[in-house]
Amino acid sequence: MARAPLLQLVGLTDADADELELALTTSSSPAVQAEIERQLDYLAVTLRNAINIFNPQLVILGGFLGSFMRLPRPSWTRSWPTSRFWRHRRVSPSVAPSSRPICS
Repeated sequence: MARAPLLQLVGLTDADADELELALTTSSSPAVQAEIERQLDYLAVTLRNAINIFNPQLVILGGFLGSFMRLPRPSWTRSWPTSRFWRHRRVSPSVAPSSRPICS
């Protein structure tokens, strides 16, 4: 998962999480949607592995990863695991879209 391809596709050279989220949510470009879907597939695998290892009840995503969670549901639910195990977990964006992740 990387910001650079998303920034390039929406025509930005740099943006904070708020600006990138706005650009992603307002874009109707098929290339942007395809890149979001590709990155969501990777995010789903990463989260599934982390949840299987650490067994948290709540995962909070910050920065541009949190922006994915605020996209219209059809954009990300296809990639999301649907097993019984996941029904008892919650993945949520940070409260403030511009908050930065704790670790990089």
